[in-house]
Amino acid sequence: DEIEALCKAAHAKGLFVHVDGARFANAVASLKASPADLSWRAGVDALSFGGTKNGCLAAEAVIFFDKALAGDFALRRKRAPRR
Repeated sequence: DEIEALCKAAHAKGLFVHVDGARFANAVASLKASPADLSWRAGVDALSFGGTKNGCLAAEAVIFFDKALAGDFALRRKRAPRR
C-alpha cells in the first residue's frame, strides 16, 4: 500500500518512479507478496534488479514497465563509465 501511495503522489506531480531492486526478492518473500504487486501493479515505472544480491550469478537488469519510457536507455547505458 505504501508503494502504491508513493507512486500515485509522484505521478500526480508528473514524476516517474524507479525502485532499486537490490533486495527485491527479500521484500517479496518478507511481505509474502508477488513481484507484480510490489512493482508495476503498484505503479512503479522502472525497476533495477540486482541479481547478485538476489541469489543470481552476475546478473543485473533494468526493467521498464512501459516500453516508451525506455527511450534511448540502451545508448545511455553504453555511455556510462565502467568500473
